[in-house]
Amino acid sequence: MDTYSWLRELADSWVLLAMVIFYLTACLWALSPWRKKANAEAAAIIMNDDAPRPDPKKAAPALSAGGCNKNCAGCTCANPELEADHV
Repeated sequence: MDTYSWLRELADSWVLLAMVIFYLTACLWALSPWRKKANAEAAAIIMNDDAPRPDPKKAAPALSAGGCNKNCAGCTCANPELEADHV
């Protein structure tokens, strides 16, 4: 029996069986009742609003025609090392 036929027979039987068992195990693990809390937490991640929203009353200063004014709160543009990267 040549190598191709042997590998084809192996893939058609035992490897296929192993892949089906792995697939079923993964499905059972993901949908199992003891994973219900973790699945609910993962589904609710998008609903969490932990990031602070910017205050519209404190808008950033308008940019001049030449670019950044370098006077924003927490501005990193004033750093000369970063100035070459800033547009």
